[in-house]
Amino acid sequence: MITNYVERINKRFGTGISTEHTFRGDLQSFLESLGRDVLVTNEPSRIACGAPDYIITKKNIPRWNNLSPPIRRTATILLLARL
Repeated sequence: MITNYVERINKRFGTGISTEHTFRGDLQSFLESLGRDVLVTNEPSRIACGAPDYIITKKNIPRWNNLSPPIRRTATILLLARL
């Protein structure tokens, strides 16, 4: 699972034409694969604290929201998003 995710983002990064948004779909799919009843919403509507890039919910309860970090911080997301 992790190996496939890393391979996908490395492939996209290697094109030389990627941006922050290029990797969002891969991250969304990866995080959703980590547990049952997990939903990752990319670019959700604004909330009280601003406009997050993602909101991660489990069983319809928001667990975490964030601004999308660079690829090198993906490991931090994985630790924070433990579901």
